Amino acid sequence: MISRSHPVVVGVDGTSEAAAAAHAAAAEAAARGLPLRLVRAVPAPEAAHGDRAAAELEQLLRALAPERPDGAVQAALRYGPASLVMTDESRSATLVVVAVPGRVGRVPAALIRWAACPVLAHRPAAGSGVVVGVDGGPGSGTVLAGAGTAAALRNTTLRALHTWVRRSEAARGPEHDRFDPAVDAAERDLVEQYLDPLRAELPDVPVVVDVRHGLPYDALVAASRTAELLVLGRVPLRAAVLATAVTAVAGCPVLLVPVATGPVAHEAPALEAALR
Repeated sequence: MISRSHPVVVGVDGTSEAAAAAHAAAAEAAARGLPLRLVRAVPAPEAAHGDRAAAELEQLLRALAPERPDGAVQAALRYGPASLVMTDESRSATLVVVAVPGRVGRVPAALIRWAACPVLAHRPAAGSGVVVGVDGGPGSGTVLAGAGTAAALRNTTLRALHTWVRRSEAARGPEHDRFDPAVDAAERDLVEQYLDPLRAELPDVPVVVDVRHGLPYDALVAASRTAELLVLGRVPLRAAVLATAVTAVAGCPVLLVPVATGPVAHEAPALEAALR
């Protein structure tokens, strides 16, 4: 029996991109054994807005029904700013899915910064395999765990991508930074240490270590063009400049895994003001 708590939530708005994100969310929910929740936000409880939105939501619900014959799919029409509605939904979700057809719009940007759960920024992908960015920071284990789960669900390879530059030299300009085999080997050892628990937990997931001398933005964007999913870490309540920049131009969907807890009660007024 599928639990009705902590569903996969997808934001829809009547566009074809949002419908594609809903189908991707249905696949994620089915693979995880979780219910699917479609959420449509409308700005005000006016008949003109609500009736059309409700009709489009019902149409999408019917289209998704064959993908969830167990009936574990529901739809909700909510009034208020979409950024605030979807951030609120994230507090009781396992995963929030949102369409990002091009630039990172207001709703995805808000979710990247404020969501209390992982966020899947959906767009088409033609590649294969899961790529995860590993920065070697305190949240690396959490991000790798999320990426490992994603790779296991997709029955595919996980590539752990890590970049390095020597800041003392890079600050003087790229021409002053040189590849150092000793530094490269040390960085590779660091990534391997983070991967040991993942390999023990998910022994059937093939893992490839990819350590590069260079900047993370360039390497992550390039890797996304041949991947089916890119996984990045994000710290809720912070700007997440790199994650947002990469998500804006990535060549595949991007899963953004929080490496800290979401908003707490005393932060709610500031959050609401920021999202309106």
